[in-house]
Order: sequence, then C-alpha cells, then structure tokens
Amino acid sequence: MKDALVTLFLFTQSDLKTTFFPMLFAATSSSHPPGVFSVARASIWVYLHLLQFCVSNQLIGEAEDLLNKPWRPIAAGRISRSKAKFLRWALAVACLGLSYQFSVVRPSILLTIGILMSNELGFDAHWFTKNVTNGLGYYSFQAGACTIVSGTHGVLGDSTSEAILRGALIVLTTIHAQDFQDVPGDRMQGRKTLPIVAPTASRISMILLLMWSMWLGAISQTIVARIFLISAAIVVGGRFMLFRTVPADRTSYILYNVWLSSAQFQLFHHA
Repeated sequence: MKDALVTLFLFTQSDLKTTFFPMLFAATSSSHPPGVFSVARASIWVYLHLLQFCVSNQLIGEAEDLLNKPWRPIAAGRISRSKAKFLRWALAVACLGLSYQFSVVRPSILLTIGILMSNELGFDAHWFTKNVTNGLGYYSFQAGACTIVSGTHGVLGDSTSEAILRGALIVLTTIHAQDFQDVPGDRMQGRKTLPIVAPTASRISMILLLMWSMWLGAISQTIVARIFLISAAIVVGGRFMLFRTVPADRTSYILYNVWLSSAQFQLFHHA
C-alpha cells in the first residue's frame, strides 16, 4: 500500500508546486472564508484530475523522462506501461464519477478532453495548440475548484466566472514560460514549442508579465500588491532574458509560478 501511494505521489511530484497548490490558493481566495470541508473536497478533486493528466503525459513521454526525469514511475520501472494505461483510463472514469458527486461534471469533461488533446492527440507538440490546451486546462481546473470551494452546486457568480476567464487568458499568453527549461527534451521529441521556434522572441514576450501586472495593479486596492506584482514581473521577465541555461530557466519558472499565483490572488480576491 505504501509503495503504491509513493508511486502515485511520484507521478505528480513535479506538478504540485505549479498546478495543485496554485489552483487551491486561487480557489480559496474566491471564497470568504472557505469551509474546511469544501477545501478538502476541492483538494481531492484537483489532485485526482492532476494525477490523470500526469499519468497520461508520462505514458507518451517515457523516452524523455528516461533522459531528464528517470525517477518518474514509468521511467523508473515502478509501474509497467500496461498498468499505467489501465490507471490512466480508470482515473478518467473515477474523475467523472467524483465530479458528478461534487456537481462539477462540465469542468471534469473539459479537463478530460483537454488531457486527451494535449497528450494522446499530440496537441502539445506545437506551441499554439499547447498554449490553447493549457489555457483550457487552467479554466477547467479553476472552475471546478472554485465551484467546490464556494459550494454553489455547479453555478458560479459572474464575477468569479470573469476572473477565471481572465486567468485563463493570462495563462494562454504566458505559460510558454514552462517550455524554456525543456528545450533539449522537446527538441529530441520533435516538438515545436515557442522557445524552439522563436528562441529570442519567446524570451522578449515575457514582457507580457509586466503588462498584465500593470493592469492588475490598476484594479488592486493596495499599493503593496501593485509594487509586488510589478517588481516580480520585472525580476521574472528579466531572468528569462538574461539567464538562459536550463538550471536558470528552471528557477525562473518556479518564480513565474509565484508571480502567477499572486496574479490569480488579485483576480479572485476582487471577484
């Protein structure tokens, strides 16, 4: 039992700080104050859907993981490909069943479709379709988590729905920040991510963080939030421009997620 739980954790380990915690942070920012039981249910829902994505993604990326992340369960031989395939589709069914109980079927269906598009259908091989499916994934994760936390039984308020859409647009236009660190592996797999197709322009485009921060600062009620968002955008965007090694890009992406979580907080805090 312990070994199985460790295996499940290893599937999602890399994505906890970039997906699981930021999604819950934003969702709890939208409810004043959130109930403990609702947060626990949202945590289970987000984690199971994240696990579904990770198993699917690692099934198609085994060769890349053998090179860059050999500790992942399939690459490390902790689970066979046949069992991982069964787990992948069992999770899809389990997620839909759980979502029916939590009254968030539509976000779950959108996530299931997005995962299929991104991984099995190969939409992650091109920068445009990858960014679109990432935006769809963000919207679906956030819609499900916010609905569960707010206890609205499948219906979100207009302000929260608007915040989710704006957050999805931020992700759509900036999420290629995650691709800089993966250029060697993506090139080996024949993918055409933005840092590969346009290595210089993609780094210059990180100025979008500053533009989003200025807009968010304009709707923020505190000078501290404005200063933090704009300062973080300058630091993160500057790092992507000036420091271009894989380890530096990995650190920059972690800082990007700090900025993104802060941006989400501003969106949902005022929703």
